[in-house]
Amino acid sequence: MPSGHFAKAIHQLYSVRDLNAGTGDANLGGLIQALPSGFNASGGSPVRPGDRAILSVADALALSDTTIGTLYDGLFVYYLHDSGATATATRGRLVFHDLAAADDAYQVTPDEDANITVRDWAGVTITATVTDAYYWWTQAAGKVVARFRGTLTGTGAVGVGAYAAAQGAGADVGTLDVYASAANPTFTYALGDQIVQNYIGVAEATPTNGGITAVRIPMRLKKF
Repeated sequence: MPSGHFAKAIHQLYSVRDLNAGTGDANLGGLIQALPSGFNASGGSPVRPGDRAILSVADALALSDTTIGTLYDGLFVYYLHDSGATATATRGRLVFHDLAAADDAYQVTPDEDANITVRDWAGVTITATVTDAYYWWTQAAGKVVARFRGTLTGTGAVGVGAYAAAQGAGADVGTLDVYASAANPTFTYALGDQIVQNYIGVAEATPTNGGITAVRIPMRLKKF
C-alpha cells in the first residue's frame, strides 16, 4: 500500500491507547500478540510511514495520556525511527529527516546531521521516548510542547521566536533556543540564512533553561 497520505483521522491504536504513550509500533500497522505466544504480528492498521493526520483541539486531547502530557491541535506524521541513532527521541525534542535513508522510507533520526545540522527538522517527539527502529507519530505543525536547551542564548518570554538550537550531540541535542534580548552579533548573510532555516515557531509560554514550553509551529514551515 502506498505511503505518505493525508488522513482524516488517526486509525485504531493497537500498541497503546493514547497517541503520546508507549515507545512506538514495533510492527508496521501496530503490534498485536498472536499465536503462538510471543509471536509479534501486525495489527493491520492501514497507516503507513509518511501518512499525516490533522487533529483538532478536542481530538488531540482525547488521544492524550495526560500523565505524560497534553497533546494539542496540529499536524501529525507517522515516521520510521532510525535503527542506529546515537541520541534518543524523547518528548519535546526535534527529530530530523534521515538523509541516509530513501525518501519514501519516511525515516527520521534524533541525531543532528554533521553537515546541515538542524535544517531538515521533521517534527517534535510527543511520547516520553520512541524506540529505535519503531514507527510512531511525530507532531510537525500546530501547538506542541518543546524542550529548550539547558542555557538559553536570549531571554525567554511569551511571543518570542523559538529556533532549533543546533548544539549537536550531547545534552542539548534536538532542543530549541531563543535569541530575544541576546547580544547582537555582527550580521552576515550566513547568519541570516541560519536564522531563517532554524526558525521553528512562536513560544506560547515563557521558555526556561532546560524546560518544556508550548510552541506554535506554522503549517507553512512543514517540510514535506
